[in-house]
Amino acid sequence: MTHALAPTDGTVAATVADPRLPAPINKRTLGSYLTLIENPDTLKLQNRLAGAYDAACGALLGPNDIQVESGRSFKKKSAWRKLARYFGISTSVIDHSERYLVDETTGESIFVASCTVRGTAPWGQTTDATGACGTDEESGRRKISIADAIATAQTRADNRAVSNLVAMGEVSAEEATREERSQGTAAAAAADMTLDDARKVPFPWRTPEKYKGKPMGDLSLRMLDAVLAAVEKEIESAGMTPRRSELQRAAQLLKAEKEKEKEAEKAAKAAASTEAEPATEPKPLDALHTAVQKLLSHPALPAPARVSYRAWYGNTNDEAGLRELIHSLESSIEDAAETNRAKIADEEAIEDAKLAQRNDGDDDRGHFRFAGDVDDNG
Repeated sequence: MTHALAPTDGTVAATVADPRLPAPINKRTLGSYLTLIENPDTLKLQNRLAGAYDAACGALLGPNDIQVESGRSFKKKSAWRKLARYFGISTSVIDHSERYLVDETTGESIFVASCTVRGTAPWGQTTDATGACGTDEESGRRKISIADAIATAQTRADNRAVSNLVAMGEVSAEEATREERSQGTAAAAAADMTLDDARKVPFPWRTPEKYKGKPMGDLSLRMLDAVLAAVEKEIESAGMTPRRSELQRAAQLLKAEKEKEKEAEKAAKAAASTEAEPATEPKPLDALHTAVQKLLSHPALPAPARVSYRAWYGNTNDEAGLRELIHSLESSIEDAAETNRAKIADEEAIEDAKLAQRNDGDDDRGHFRFAGDVDDNG
């Protein structure tokens, strides 16, 4: 590498090119450029250009210039031609190539055409855009021919050049891919899903056994959370598919319904508690006897305790004794209920452990599959 003394005009001295170093900078040119873009009038000009683009789209484009795919709108070739004529943008082909490739999945030979176009705007800006098209692409019910591929490649390049200059690279209808259309269709179907539709969606896993083959409407709130978390993890790692979109939306709708039901149940209990008779209000002996008999027949009261309490009740007839008996019965019933809840929680913990073990196995395989899935893309 050679060096030279720095010149006095503000530019970097010419040296032998060294690929390890950044390109030399003309400080005077950089300063002029920064002065230009920092000028408020420059931003006003850009806003005027954006406003002119929006106005032209509204005034020049009609329904036949727009293609709608699953709720998304794309401008067609006719739209970009109208915009190019309005803004005075010219395009010219600067490169074109054609070749055959072999599809590794099917072994079929595919013809691919590629075209590069240079777009020039009246204000001096230029852009190079490349478009490509292969005979393996679908076009409605029609297969793409070699002639179609050549023409579509140039159309895409022309559209991109015009879009780069006035529309900030907006995607044209000719560039809408099969994957985008599939995702758009899945998203639209999920958005239209009703609560009844969500209840009928099949449970996606083989475990836990009690949910296998059942509709998701039968799932508990805990299991809905597990399904939603697993689906969202799969979407993040492998992308959206119609099946994942359906499961995600169904789990979201059903989870929201379960949470509303839970809140309504809490509100009803709170209202009933507020309207209940105050515990401090004295009760007649008949009412106390009725309360004791009702508690003695409570299904949560263990059988051995019921025998002991019946003996206690047989020897008690005064108000203070009956109240003490009622308090003891209520405590025993609550303890038994708490023990039952703990047992249920232990069973759910065992199910969660099995679920986590199954998920770990899926992670080891590097892929998450739902029951009944044949193709991960579906």
